[in-house]
Amino acid sequence: MTALGRLAPGASLALRSVALCGALLGAVPPFEAWGAPGDPGLVLELGANGRALGMGGAHVAVADDATSLYYNPAGLGHVSGQQVGFMHAALFEGASYDYLAYAQQTGRGVWGAQMMRLSAGGVEGRDAENNVSGSVSYAETGLGIGYGFRGLAGGRLALGSSFKMISRSLGSVSNRLYGLDVGVRFLPRLGGGRLALGAVASNMMGVRQGDTSDALPRRVKLGVSGRLVDGLILTADVSHTGELEIGTEYGYRLITFRAGFADQGPTFGSGVRLFESWKFDFALQNNATLGNSARVSGAYQFGRAKARERETARVTTTLGSAEAALAERRYVDALALYDRTVEGAAPQRSGERWERLRTLVRELGLPQYPEAAKELRDGGEQGGLGLKAVRAFMDKRDEDALLLAAAAAGTDARREVFGVLLQGIEKLTFQKASPEDITSVPRLVAMKMTRVVAEFKSRRFELAVKACEQALLLAPDSPVAHERLGSVLFALGQKGRALESWKESLRLKPDNAVLKDFLKRVGAPLGLVNE
Repeated sequence: MTALGRLAPGASLALRSVALCGALLGAVPPFEAWGAPGDPGLVLELGANGRALGMGGAHVAVADDATSLYYNPAGLGHVSGQQVGFMHAALFEGASYDYLAYAQQTGRGVWGAQMMRLSAGGVEGRDAENNVSGSVSYAETGLGIGYGFRGLAGGRLALGSSFKMISRSLGSVSNRLYGLDVGVRFLPRLGGGRLALGAVASNMMGVRQGDTSDALPRRVKLGVSGRLVDGLILTADVSHTGELEIGTEYGYRLITFRAGFADQGPTFGSGVRLFESWKFDFALQNNATLGNSARVSGAYQFGRAKARERETARVTTTLGSAEAALAERRYVDALALYDRTVEGAAPQRSGERWERLRTLVRELGLPQYPEAAKELRDGGEQGGLGLKAVRAFMDKRDEDALLLAAAAAGTDARREVFGVLLQGIEKLTFQKASPEDITSVPRLVAMKMTRVVAEFKSRRFELAVKACEQALLLAPDSPVAHERLGSVLFALGQKGRALESWKESLRLKPDNAVLKDFLKRVGAPLGLVNE
């Protein structure tokens, strides 16, 4: 009887696997480097793509393609269109491993399927006395299906689950193991979509069938990833047993470089994207016992250009709706619409603007006080000034935001919500508005014009320009402000800009004979004077 045959039918198939791999590699310790010998389900330890393997296996918070079924089924929710992923690895002493996954978007959700197979055949068996007893083969096949979607928290929260079956055979002994995985992937508002958190609970259902008492081990993993700058990602996973995996990735145009570290040692990798739809990844793992091993994987995106066009169109439409709501001063609604564009094609600059709006809305407490939100929306001219102040704050023009908010608060002091708006902007910008600016727009513009004259006479032309620009911020159609801005610019030697300002002043007040006479004397174009 062989050593393998002497194992009782009810014994762990994992022990039989150890024995086989001991014969395969010449000793048991090399097999132990693949994973814990007592844990069945080797195919769940060999990876699904070169990208993850090159990053030390840290992929719980990163997974967002068809292979998400393997790492975190919630990542399926981020798949667009149809994807297929595959990997092949020639292992040690003739063993081989293959992986195949497919995912397809169906409305808001995405379903996927995966298959993996580990095989080793033609291994010479030995009995207890080390006599040749024939050839022994080992095979392990995994099948899985899953579903993921991201429709919660404005598209920032994705959930997913998958069901898998592992079939194993060693000689005449076989069994089947079943497991249920549940995952979550969350994109916090902090960082404008650059931060991702993930968690996955694996093998929650420990069902087994066959000749052994093995069961898939339950595992919990937490992951975090962050995009520090464009193209650079750092990620880390930690399991409930304390195993840590860390990795990094840097992409430049069509090429990506990766490195990582796991319990088995350092990992390295690279990737390249071809023809928009194809992606190939390579990973190199350094094992202290078995040495270097390589993995090559590929992925294909069906209709990538069309999927990108659809996503861009969706984001553009949603951003347009958010901007329209902002123009209508529906600040809370505008933020809700913007949140639907997370991880879309929204430019990073746009994300920064909207995060500043979120900070201001929270400071004002608008979600908790709908009456205040309604008063800001229905404030007529005062509400328009408030909107200008909000937009200036979003664009990081803090000084303009303070001036506009002060004018809004001073237009009608009975409407306290605009005073609260001013206080909120003061708090967030760490600046204070000038008390004299808290007055009506006509009076404030007149004050700025008086300051222009004073600064001009003192030959402080830069300060005079600033006062003119502040007046025009409050009253863009003021012919006096345009005229005086032209005069200051002319004194600074900026004749071209001066003529543009005078032209606008004449458009607003065509009967300004004094300005026309001055333009004739300085030799302005006749067309400008006669308009």
